Amino acid sequence: MILHKFYVNNNLNSTLGQYEMICQRTWYTSLVILRILCIFLPGYIHPDEFFQTPEIVAGDIFHFEIFKPWEYNATWPCRSIVIPALVNGIPFAILKYLHNTLNQYGFNMLPINTITLLIAERLPFALFSFAFDFILFRLAKIYRRDPYPTLIVLSSSYTLLVYFTRPFSNATEAILLALCGYILQVAVVIPQFNKQAGKVPTTAFKIPSTKASLALGLVFALGSFTRITFVIYAFPIGCAYLYAVGTQTLSNPRRNILSKFSAFMVAILPLFVGLALSSLAMILIDSIYFGSLKIRSVTQLYPLLLNPFALLDSFKKGELVITPLNNVLYNSNKENLSLHGLHPWYLHLLVYTPLLLGPLAYLLENKCRLAIFNRKYYSETFLKTVFAYSVLFGITVLSLMPHQEARFLLPILFPVIFILSDKLKSASRGFWMIFVLFNILGFLIFGIFHQGGIIPVLNHVQHEINEPVFCSFYDEHIHCQYSYSPQDKGKKPLGHLINIG
Repeated sequence: MILHKFYVNNNLNSTLGQYEMICQRTWYTSLVILRILCIFLPGYIHPDEFFQTPEIVAGDIFHFEIFKPWEYNATWPCRSIVIPALVNGIPFAILKYLHNTLNQYGFNMLPINTITLLIAERLPFALFSFAFDFILFRLAKIYRRDPYPTLIVLSSSYTLLVYFTRPFSNATEAILLALCGYILQVAVVIPQFNKQAGKVPTTAFKIPSTKASLALGLVFALGSFTRITFVIYAFPIGCAYLYAVGTQTLSNPRRNILSKFSAFMVAILPLFVGLALSSLAMILIDSIYFGSLKIRSVTQLYPLLLNPFALLDSFKKGELVITPLNNVLYNSNKENLSLHGLHPWYLHLLVYTPLLLGPLAYLLENKCRLAIFNRKYYSETFLKTVFAYSVLFGITVLSLMPHQEARFLLPILFPVIFILSDKLKSASRGFWMIFVLFNILGFLIFGIFHQGGIIPVLNHVQHEINEPVFCSFYDEHIHCQYSYSPQDKGKKPLGHLINIG
């Protein structure tokens, strides 16, 4: 009788477990489809989602008349062209190639208009956001956890659904930060499990491979040239990398001090090689793009690459453009920041963090408060500790800057969800009700209603202007009031855009 009850309970638990797993995977699949469909939402969050990335490369590829923001001023460029060229330039080039090829064979199936350009600029970012999912899957496999509860929380966040399906440079920054954390985990951490408890009681380190260090240096460079704030968020990850390598090389009692230091320098050298080479490549690309470095053929680059003194001489002449440095110098001037708006120091902490995270911000604050109260400044999981310092350091430093925007905090989304992954299972029903309601409201407000009429109006106006019956000798004017700046998304100029709001 006892054995019969044991087998019945086991079968019941197994059935319930399978049902729960099917439900979780169904929810996750539905949210994945929703994320892709979000590229069609009409909401317009901030002008920079268009003017800082797709507008620039659209002018170069489609030869549109565009508005270039201050970051891309050729006299003092503060933003690298490399990332926009990769994330939006390649999709635009593919769209142009397909459009020309189909037209060549008499198929006018793929026009270059508002809708196709919107898809071409948003779809890559929606696809790139699945890097978060991949990283969570890999980390769950490393730590023997079920990834789906955390994936559902991540995928149901309106911040991911709305902000990360738009061409924000902050979204690229956030993905590169998560990738840095994953590379750090794989490169230097050896998880050690307690077979009985199934937990990770200690963390052992290893000397990273050359490939992993080079990859981390490459991602550090890409992030720094994407947004200078990446350096702030990634600083704890760099410190953790040096700490892990130092633990393995400097603590060996069999070596003398000189031998320890040599081993440490050899171990970290690939990181700095990857960082330096990647940075140099982006500096040269930016210098050529913005016109300060005149290069007619690739062979003219060889003297610069092979002779450090020639490179230094070009820098002294002002031929090399270092966009992160220009960005720092520009933003260090408070008069420049006043042009974009000055804000109180507490805005990021008290307004924008809850605005992006909702009730997750409460769980994060509670966990940080308990950690400080108990004087426990580390987590059982090394990467959670590193991400926690990345979040705290990022919010703290960015709060000291007078110009603040909600999107500046996008890089904290993935680290916060990863940090709280073990706490989410024990959250109350009230928490989940608030979480669902918060994200539905955020999705509706920012994804649909916020400035949601601009893109449909542009599509309608462009359709009217491109009609054959449209009289080209008329001088058309479009007046915009209480709205963000519209974007030119058509083969013909939209006329005179007058923003009187």
